[in-house]
Amino acid sequence: MRRPRGSDSGTTGQTHRLGRVLLLEPEPLFSWSLATYLRRWFEVQVAKSAGDAEKRVFDGRYDALVISDDVGTHSEELLIREARTRNPRVTIVLTGTGVTALCEPCDNCWRLEKPFELRQLAHVLGVPEAEIPHRV
Repeated sequence: MRRPRGSDSGTTGQTHRLGRVLLLEPEPLFSWSLATYLRRWFEVQVAKSAGDAEKRVFDGRYDALVISDDVGTHSEELLIREARTRNPRVTIVLTGTGVTALCEPCDNCWRLEKPFELRQLAHVLGVPEAEIPHRV
């Protein structure tokens, strides 16, 4: 996830697709903002609920999960466990106010305290620094 695959850096106007991201953020405006921003680089799927996210994780393989701490500890644990079963290198990003410690420290597990800058999220998901706009 940290390195772009199949980059087309020599082609102007083309975006790099760095992988698939599942976003679970119950706040609609924040969810829209994150998804819109990340679609520059990723195929983003937005889960409408913890149950929807669980179904998506069971049905597919993701390169990253972005999970709000508002969804509850049990759902977070299940999503992380299942995503890692399908992709042991999945990047986990937990967001929130008072972010939980569910994700054991590892190279591909991050915690972002709300409010955070969108560029911070892009950085932890492996977007090359040169591609991250300094202003949104």
